[in-house]
Amino acid sequence: GGFGKKVYSGRDEMAVLIAARDLGRPIKWIEDRRENLMASNTARVDRLTVTMAVDAGGRILGAEIDHLSDSGAYPLGGAPAKSALMVSMFPGPYRVGRLGWSTATVFTNTVGRGAYRGPWQMETVGRELMMDRMARELGMDPLDFRRRNVIERAELPHTSATGRVYERISPAETLEQAAEMIGYRAFRVEQAAARGQGRLLGMGLSLFVEPTSTGIGAFGAEGALVRVEPDGSVTVHMGTGSHGQSLETTIAQVVADELGVDMERVSLRQGDGTPYGFGTGGSRSAVIAGGAARSAASEVRSRIERIAAHMLEAAPEDIVWHEGTARLKGVAEKSHTLAELAQAAGPGGNRPDGMEPGLEARHYFETMDAPFAFGVHIAEVEVEPETGDVDIKRYVAFSDCGRLINPMIIE
Repeated sequence: GGFGKKVYSGRDEMAVLIAARDLGRPIKWIEDRRENLMASNTARVDRLTVTMAVDAGGRILGAEIDHLSDSGAYPLGGAPAKSALMVSMFPGPYRVGRLGWSTATVFTNTVGRGAYRGPWQMETVGRELMMDRMARELGMDPLDFRRRNVIERAELPHTSATGRVYERISPAETLEQAAEMIGYRAFRVEQAAARGQGRLLGMGLSLFVEPTSTGIGAFGAEGALVRVEPDGSVTVHMGTGSHGQSLETTIAQVVADELGVDMERVSLRQGDGTPYGFGTGGSRSAVIAGGAARSAASEVRSRIERIAAHMLEAAPEDIVWHEGTARLKGVAEKSHTLAELAQAAGPGGNRPDGMEPGLEARHYFETMDAPFAFGVHIAEVEVEPETGDVDIKRYVAFSDCGRLINPMIIE
């Protein structure tokens, strides 16, 4: 993903490009903070009115959302349409039988709305506040009310009321782990005792589901070029732009694992001169950019195996690849390093008939389905009755990360 104002180019950036072209020299423009606040885009301003229906047993029957969005005067990137994306996630990790919604956007005398983060999570705020309110109306504990409605693993794949298909999330298990970690039941006992002393303790919990790697037009595609250099190192060219996401590590590991080489031998080059791609943003890099890199590396791996079999005079299935070296199965002394194979694959090298020069491949990864991220946040707070000050005592965030490409990056 990206951070801060991102994704879309404004008029100022276009003016800089035109000036550089007309003057025939590099141009650098630095926006000061005042200009940024007055002329740049703002984050969203939304209002949600939520109505929810439940049965006597506390099961959600349906919900209705009335959404109003402030787009400012000069919105970027189809800001009015983003409300539809946001509302589509309202069911979240719960079984919601039916859903109705209306949305409207207004233009105001402010700078336009732009992209600061994904267009989600306002629906989470509205839904989770309503979940707490419904629990109070029913006289149920907020955790128990959520347990009654949360999607179980046995129900997957689950299609939400808005057509979103969840295949690999684990809401129920993650909720239980978070509640256990923070000691939810023990807290309720402590809370009751504290009230007898005039202290106000509270605990709030929130569940969310967020789509990643949304396959909308060019946003759902990314290209990668993977090439083995004559010295046996590997270069990956991509259109991503890492600025804190550790793509240099993550993409390198994906390619290294696919090729069976040390990660230190893989370098990632991003930006100009790379395959077509949308860039970094929208929680898309690991899935779409990583998918492109892995597919390109897989194709390179096939070329490596083909030329190794040719040079060792063996069938491809008799080649064993270990730590950057191709060996003939059962004959350890017959082997070739990746550098030797790359040199043989070059122009004038010892290639099989019909094989083009070079150990490189380009691949474009496209997706229409959005993998979903899921998490649970629980906060314990104490409120000072006289001043209203809020003191956060404990905060637990549990995320279903799926398969970890690099656990150190997650940590």
